[in-house]
Amino acid sequence: MGVEEPMEVQCLSDNDAFDLFQKKVGQVTLGSDPEIPDLARTVARKCRGLPLALNVIGETMSCKRTVQEWRHAIDVLTSYAIEFSGMEDQILPLLKYSYDNLKEERLKLCLLYCALFPEDYKIQKSELMDYWICEGFIDGSGDIERAENKSYEIIGSLVRASLLMEDGTKSVCMHGNSTSSYNGQAS
Repeated sequence: MGVEEPMEVQCLSDNDAFDLFQKKVGQVTLGSDPEIPDLARTVARKCRGLPLALNVIGETMSCKRTVQEWRHAIDVLTSYAIEFSGMEDQILPLLKYSYDNLKEERLKLCLLYCALFPEDYKIQKSELMDYWICEGFIDGSGDIERAENKSYEIIGSLVRASLLMEDGTKSVCMHGNSTSSYNGQAS
């Protein structure tokens, strides 16, 4: 989360976790149906008090305004938990759900491209744009300013989804792959 030395971050209590989750989801979404706040509590509990999970899933759920979408999210998160049972990394199903909910296939491709870099590697945004153009994820044949704007829009979407972390204004990095990054410690 932008610190040099890893530091322990405790899991949040149910109430604190729900407060954080509500902030990420937003009052417009929570108020769109009277059943959603109870369903939101259920989704937040599936995050097990992990701040990263609450941020990732909260951002993903912020555009879901029907009861059916929330129930579907609960079903999917439950099935992912079964699919990944026995794994120490309890956040993997949550990150998978957030990844699966990316709206554009291009966003998924760009995120997967970032996964090619070493853990905690600072990827320069300008270089990332060049790579994405070379890979054909972004059309660079015309106006370079348009390609740059699209690149920054994609980076912003991935940062807001908590799937990439900004490291200052010029670079981004993936969340660390070590279990300490997800089970109560931030890196």
